[in-house]
Amino acid sequence: MNHYIKKPFNIVEIVLAIGVIGIGLASVMALFPVGSNAMRDAMATGYSANMADQMLHQLEQVARNNWSGVIDTGGSNKFLRDGYPSSPASTLEDFDYSGAGVDCFDTPRKTIYYESGSNDGVYKILSFSDKDGDGERDSDETVDFQAIMVLWKKRIDINGDGSRDSDDPPLSMAAELHAEVSWPAQRPYGQRETSTYRLELFNRN
Repeated sequence: MNHYIKKPFNIVEIVLAIGVIGIGLASVMALFPVGSNAMRDAMATGYSANMADQMLHQLEQVARNNWSGVIDTGGSNKFLRDGYPSSPASTLEDFDYSGAGVDCFDTPRKTIYYESGSNDGVYKILSFSDKDGDGERDSDETVDFQAIMVLWKKRIDINGDGSRDSDDPPLSMAAELHAEVSWPAQRPYGQRETSTYRLELFNRN
């Protein structure tokens, strides 16, 4: 009868096995930051889209009741800029919202705040964990998302050529409302992610 003697693993085999396991673990661990960043970006994009949709449609309701005071004003106003900022870096970076607590549409949860300076149509958006359910951000409540939104109006471009033609309807009849959301707000404007949204609005009166 033959007897087989089991030989233990030698040091080379152990080192190779540990190396293979280590490479595998390192590859798996490297995927975690990628997945986390992708999830964070997807959530931020979704939240910015929701806030832009909310703002544009709330603004639509305000304009329906006061078209001449919101749309056909002959310039910028409390809600909207008359065109996109000529220097977005300076307009959308130096943001002071020390007056936060009452937002422009008086929504139950205070997440949209006025620019308290002279920049009409510029807002700060906050997403935070409202632990006590009062709708206000307290010092112990973490901010999950901060963005800057700018709203502006322009005449509807019928021909789509980018120029203002005589056949484009005047602002007394119709307007394009635009919203740009850039995040995170803590970064300089040139380093933020941005998304732009548009809503066409017609005067029914």
